[in-house]
Amino acid sequence: MLVAQIDLLLGSFHLDMRFSSESGKTTVLLGESGSGKSTVLRLLAGLLKPDKGHFVLDDETYVDTAQHFEIPPQERPIGYVFQEYVLFPHLFVFDNVAFGLRMQGGISRQEILQRVGEALEQVHLVGYDDRRPMQLSGGQQQRVAIARALALKPQLLLLDESLSALDIQTRREVEQELRQILSSLQLTTVMVSHQYIDALLFGHQIIVLDNGKVIQQGSHLDLLLHPQSPYIAEMVGVNLLKGQVVSTGASLFHTISLSKSERKGLEVIAISEDDT
Repeated sequence: MLVAQIDLLLGSFHLDMRFSSESGKTTVLLGESGSGKSTVLRLLAGLLKPDKGHFVLDDETYVDTAQHFEIPPQERPIGYVFQEYVLFPHLFVFDNVAFGLRMQGGISRQEILQRVGEALEQVHLVGYDDRRPMQLSGGQQQRVAIARALALKPQLLLLDESLSALDIQTRREVEQELRQILSSLQLTTVMVSHQYIDALLFGHQIIVLDNGKVIQQGSHLDLLLHPQSPYIAEMVGVNLLKGQVVSTGASLFHTISLSKSERKGLEVIAISEDDT
């Protein structure tokens, strides 16, 4: 299980949130640019340090500011896939995927061969070992980036807008492959996206951020039935109307005025879900 409490002040921006995720599930972070989504990933990966908070993954603590405790990024069991593929252009596909394993040290050549081969098979790039990034399509380069993260056999996978640079057809193909990978590996994942479709396809839990704060958290149905802001309502495709009840009739029917003044304006009829 993933449990994180994060408090970070960056200039005038204040990120303050707490969330948890069951093991093997995917949490999708949504929000407009500048809401703090990618900052959350950097904090989990150890690329940024929180002012206050803690981060626990599968009962092991990686950050606890109250105890002045922090495990460095290179020792965290985390795979990170960036929006830009961040491949080394002078290295072959095999060496790009093996890079993290070699940096860890203590891993035999035979195990590196095996783990790189397994990762390339998972992303359907068997036979591409001796190609360089410039010889690959955008979708293939993204698959290499995913394979590099998977080769580490991480306990937590971080995906930062990892599909946004792909064309529509390639994106659909990679989405399908990624869903199969996450499902088969039962890999705990935190995904950042601007696209609500990603939350529908991947998200067991959806968290919507606005200016560093969680404005809603729950399932797709939670957001659809009870959007907490106009932004969320627009994102899920419903109309959010604000008004006041002007009369209540039988059978829990209510007349709601949408006018902001006392003058009679547009009214709608609504029915309560229960009698509370």
